[in-house]
Amino acid sequence: AFGLGVNLVTTGPDYEGADDLVVAALREGRPARDVVLSCQAGGSVSDIERAFEATCETYGRESIDLFGLGAISEQEAFGHDVWGPRGTVEFLRRQQQAGRLRALFASDHGNPEQMKRLLERDVFDVLMLAYNPLGFHIISFRPDKVWQIESPPLPITGEYGWEGNPRTGAEILPMARARDVGIMLMKPLAGGL
Repeated sequence: AFGLGVNLVTTGPDYEGADDLVVAALREGRPARDVVLSCQAGGSVSDIERAFEATCETYGRESIDLFGLGAISEQEAFGHDVWGPRGTVEFLRRQQQAGRLRALFASDHGNPEQMKRLLERDVFDVLMLAYNPLGFHIISFRPDKVWQIESPPLPITGEYGWEGNPRTGAEILPMARARDVGIMLMKPLAGGL
């Protein structure tokens, strides 16, 4: 992929072993152009700091192109200090001010109201969210089967109703464009549907 011109890769501590594969591919593949390195992590400020520094060390870089807070609404729900003066967002903003981080992003599986709130904070350069042409994905299509494979992050009862793909296309994408916030898509193939 790198040899064919793919120039963005996203990794993170939750993607077990991915860093080793990406580092090997970068070494062996001789990319046709510079690769934008994106990493996301979650947890406490010390978890984020550890992930940030480990990513720099693993890739032999002093700075990272994109670093994000993964599943940010879950970070909030689990009580991590996301928005406080010594929280994870401020830690990453300090890295950005020091020139060690080019852009800050958040990923989330939240509903359109959550996405709007994230954009209205005016702190993120990029937002990673779910969107695909079907307007839904495997989790919303068959939540009973998905939760047999993957434990829900929060006590969820009833139908999975976080992401709102039709509203994302109509409301969130134009709002992000108006605020000059980049968009990265996850689940573009609807979980295989």
